[in-house]
Amino acid sequence: MQRPRATTARPATPASASRGVATRTEETAHDRSSIDDEDIGAALRRRLARDDALPPNAVAVAMAQGVATLTGTVPHLPAARRARAIAASTRGVVDVVSRIEVRGPPREDESLEDDVRRAIRLDPAMADRAIEIEVHDAIVTLRSVVRTLTEARLAEEIAGSVRGVRAVQNDLQLEPMGDPTDEQIRASVLARLQRDVRVDPARIDVMVDDGTVALSGVVGSVAERDVVHEIAEVSGAREIDAHALEVQWWARDTLRRDATPLDDARITSAVRDEITSDPRVRAPNVAIDVTSGLATLRGIVPSAYARTAAVEDALNVVGVRRVGDQLQVHTDPVEGSELQQRVTERLASSAWTSDSEIEVGAQEGRVALRGTVASRFLRRAARDVATRIVGVRDVDDQLALEEDVEPLEDWELAAEVQSGLEWNPFLDRMNVQVTASEGIATLRGEVDDVRAFREAEREAYDAGALEVVNELSIRGVEIVAPRTPAPTRIE
Repeated sequence: MQRPRATTARPATPASASRGVATRTEETAHDRSSIDDEDIGAALRRRLARDDALPPNAVAVAMAQGVATLTGTVPHLPAARRARAIAASTRGVVDVVSRIEVRGPPREDESLEDDVRRAIRLDPAMADRAIEIEVHDAIVTLRSVVRTLTEARLAEEIAGSVRGVRAVQNDLQLEPMGDPTDEQIRASVLARLQRDVRVDPARIDVMVDDGTVALSGVVGSVAERDVVHEIAEVSGAREIDAHALEVQWWARDTLRRDATPLDDARITSAVRDEITSDPRVRAPNVAIDVTSGLATLRGIVPSAYARTAAVEDALNVVGVRRVGDQLQVHTDPVEGSELQQRVTERLASSAWTSDSEIEVGAQEGRVALRGTVASRFLRRAARDVATRIVGVRDVDDQLALEEDVEPLEDWELAAEVQSGLEWNPFLDRMNVQVTASEGIATLRGEVDDVRAFREAEREAYDAGALEVVNELSIRGVEIVAPRTPAPTRIE
């Protein structure tokens, strides 16, 4: 059963707000000198309360000098990770301390170990990795050899996604391919920072000593710091030290890229480098063509997950405004009954979807999901689980949402979207008008870049919109803004 959305009393509003209209402009953005812990804490509690993936009132927030300390109890590890991610993506938060306790229904260690092993074995990015798994008191320990820090992180995320896991101890050892020098590793990290639209490299310094990547400088949010950490996981890197990477949320406006646009050839090269280095894709022969910011991907990839990852990689490259996905998935054939069983078992073992009644159909690599789920988030989570199964070529999402919760009133939806835009650390210097009608939020105005375009749309969905019409334009770009939906990360 979907829980009622947490709301506050209706404030005194202008006539336009009563019609479901709200505007977020540069003038209404936060005054950098006035925001304080009380404001940040109130905004973070509101963001946690409106999130339809978390139990109501499960997470408490304490703020001190910009540091958000999270406490409480959640039913599984992914919920704790999601609460932490919400705090990390709240404007004004300079660090997050998570003391959330994971307390779900107990499971036998032997059964839990089987589910973790199956989840890793069925994931397209990790299927060929012989990872040793040990479970004691619902704590999973991973041991084996991997090639990159990214592979180690992916394995930890998969293990933690299984229902009943309380914690993951990552004892995976690195054996990188080749033997890159420290200077080569540093050059790889710097190149990735320069081409990634999610971060601003202007004040980020990189040093490498014996494979340890030391990051220092200034970023605009904890979420951006997390992304920088992931970007630094290049081949040859053995450890990432980001303790000297300081969060100064008020400096975000001054951390701006050079406005000179990249030419299509350089964008093509950057997209190719991202896709070929991504262990989720494993398709070195993807053809990439970029024309006026439209990146068209052609060729064969080994899984539906690889296809999704390749599109996401392209969208994250500076200069890419749209992605034309013409990729084809060719995977080893799996009998329909076997693929149906794989997806059904994985949905049952996933912490997010284990309580949902989802019917699975499978034929020639195509998987259909049918049934009813309690929220939009769980619908996305189910689709994500099915996509990350070896043998799946495509996912047909036929899931319906439970209808026992009324949508927000227009004025309330517009206000919630506006609040989300205000507190998102990636949305600065923008002029956005939000209108709402019968659960549909329409965004109009101007934002700085593709990242802001996608973040604004995501915030509208997170605020409770049933549908989002994104008519935003991108500052300085004459072509129509990209309509490719922002990928959703299931924490």
